[in-house]
Amino acid sequence: MLHEQNVVLGKEGEEEAKKYLEARGYVCLDQNHRSGMGEIDLVMEKNGTIVFVEVKSGYTKDNFSPLYRVGFAKQRKLQMLGQEYLMRYNEPKAAQFDVVCVEKEPFDTRIMHYQNVIHAL
Repeated sequence: MLHEQNVVLGKEGEEEAKKYLEARGYVCLDQNHRSGMGEIDLVMEKNGTIVFVEVKSGYTKDNFSPLYRVGFAKQRKLQMLGQEYLMRYNEPKAAQFDVVCVEKEPFDTRIMHYQNVIHAL
């Protein structure tokens, strides 16, 4: 049951993050892009830059930002997935990695967008 709740929370968070970014001029190129190495939550584009987005959802009662769940191993994996995506689709554009945290509160949702937080593409 807890696993199902986390899956629902994650899917809702991805949709909210997508809407949030689209409202700020980003265009969604792909959602839940899968390869043999894993998954990229959102692939967006803005101003000629491909933006790979990791979405982390959580509850404010957890007392820590979901951003802390994007550790070194996850960052390395996202870098590899991003490189693979750029090669597969022959994208010569600049790229960056963003993290969007969706924090659920009892009567509200708080969204924080951290831009270009993973380096070395």
